[in-house]
Amino acid sequence: MERKIKLGFTLIELLVVISIIGILASIAIPNLIKWINSGAIKQNTLQIYSFLQKSRLLAFTEKVNLTLFINQNKICLKCQNSDNYCKSIYPNNIQCIETSKNLYSNVSFINISKYGYFERRGSIFVYDFENIAKFNCVSVSLIRIRLGKNNGNNKCNQF
Repeated sequence: MERKIKLGFTLIELLVVISIIGILASIAIPNLIKWINSGAIKQNTLQIYSFLQKSRLLAFTEKVNLTLFINQNKICLKCQNSDNYCKSIYPNNIQCIETSKNLYSNVSFINISKYGYFERRGSIFVYDFENIAKFNCVSVSLIRIRLGKNNGNNKCNQF
């Protein structure tokens, strides 16, 4: 008796391949979601860092006193109330940035003098519930802006 050669896959072979793909997907998808969240937190933190550097440079070059206001997912740069020269140049918000993640801070505002230094220390944190990002906060001291990681007690441990 002669057998014919059949081309194709059997139903069992297809089910085995599909189940293997399902198992691999169930392992990979949670890690992919963590990786995406970590990237968003990192991007927001770098955006804040860059905005603080830019704000300090503006205060120094324009010789104006500025204030940064931190609120949920928004940081706005304004003139200080006492600086009439600044208000004549920038009557409203100078610039605001919005982040995709919510923010919180241990201060509600940060003043920047016309000499480019910060008159108030503080940290701005990006919400990172799983603590997965390499850095998730920006710390401001008198003359420095540094990236760091929240230690869980609203302190930004700097690198």
